[in-house]
Amino acid sequence: MHKRILCAVLMAVLLLTACAPAAPNQTTAAPAETTVPTETTTQTEEVVTTPVEVDSPLTFFSLTLGENYDTISSLTAYPNDDGSAHIEYVGTEKKVGDLDAACLQGIVDAFTESGLAALAGQDVYEEGEANGSMYVAFPDDTSFSVGYSGNIPEAYTQGYAAMDAYFQTLVADLPAYVPQPQVMGEVDPALLEPMTQILDGTGIANLDTFSISQLPLDDTFGFAAGLSGMDGITGAVSCAPMMMTTAYSLVIVTLEDETKAESVADDFENTMDWRKWVCVAPSHALLAQKDNMVLCLMANSDLFLQTQRGVEAAGWTVTKTLENPDM
Repeated sequence: MHKRILCAVLMAVLLLTACAPAAPNQTTAAPAETTVPTETTTQTEEVVTTPVEVDSPLTFFSLTLGENYDTISSLTAYPNDDGSAHIEYVGTEKKVGDLDAACLQGIVDAFTESGLAALAGQDVYEEGEANGSMYVAFPDDTSFSVGYSGNIPEAYTQGYAAMDAYFQTLVADLPAYVPQPQVMGEVDPALLEPMTQILDGTGIANLDTFSISQLPLDDTFGFAAGLSGMDGITGAVSCAPMMMTTAYSLVIVTLEDETKAESVADDFENTMDWRKWVCVAPSHALLAQKDNMVLCLMANSDLFLQTQRGVEAAGWTVTKTLENPDM
């Protein structure tokens, strides 16, 4: 009972204190304001691009755009020592040649109009197969650079499309470039011919970054060929990119007896290493046979489809197609 009376007295005192007027020179605390969240607008600083005035138009120009790691379109230009300009265009076809150096100023003008310079300094690397890069340098050490992977900004793709159209005009009179893989060392013509016949039918634009080599029949053969051994095999040749950043392997083996083709194909399948590349991996593989030869292809997306067309066009019979189990 006493506790109840005491609590009632305390409550009354508190209420009287709260309602009492403030003493002279005494300020009361302002009531807390309720802040209503408002939508904020982020002001993006506009990048103003101005043409760079230099004695010679540029010292290097490079733009790339890729939908995946294997399909990359690129535009490259730089002045030669003799006063001409070296131009490289890789799109639906590849063209390489030298033009009058005056075209370099046209590239600078088109670059300025494309708006790509406003993206300078951006480097955004996210997961995904799309990628793009830009590097443009001038004699006064002025340069523009940018790099993307994953999601490519629309401003970049639009700018690239504008530069691609300009380059197509530049190279219109240049002959189409036919890339050739480099033959490393001595390769038996009987092995080289079926390999080059397939590659000629692929339409792959960057074959000049690939190499063909004959595989020695020694202790290193199994690893190099992707087989557990070399029983019944009389020779082998491989084609692969010079850098392991592209998932691609094409191996052809010749057999002493055509009846061993099925067992060798099974060996290819059972020994297949989908993870032997650095940071990349093939999406598919296929096995094929032609006479006393067995072929194993491992490649990613477009490179796989392009090579498959070359294999079929060369008269091979595809016996099995496989998908990467890790994808």
